[in-house]
Amino acid sequence: MDTRGSIKDDIWLIGGSIDSISGHKLPSNGQVLTRLFYLLRHDGKSIKDSAAAVTYEIVQFWDMARIPTKKPYNIIPKIQYLHEWYRKLQTSYTKRSTTQEKPETDFKIILDYLFDVAHQDALSMITINN
Repeated sequence: MDTRGSIKDDIWLIGGSIDSISGHKLPSNGQVLTRLFYLLRHDGKSIKDSAAAVTYEIVQFWDMARIPTKKPYNIIPKIQYLHEWYRKLQTSYTKRSTTQEKPETDFKIILDYLFDVAHQDALSMITINN
């Protein structure tokens, strides 16, 4: 699955923006951010509206996996937090110091992690039908 946009859509640390989250796996933090940036840049939506749209798409993936999720009002702030973290890193991206490179490296690592929106009691809520 290619999550890269065109060269003009290149986003520092993230790569590009995507017009939809696709694939057969649950979305990663990187996919969530690339989709959020697509909605922000191409559709002109606000951060809150973009986060709500991304939440709707994410929940569909988790529903297909039949894993109970948190409520959307708990997922939207998580997406907004990821965006805020990125923006804080972006404020000093021209400064090349060890102090700046460590948070950037940490951020790049978490982009591949699962964007976890499972309900806290998901394991006890899941029933297996035979």
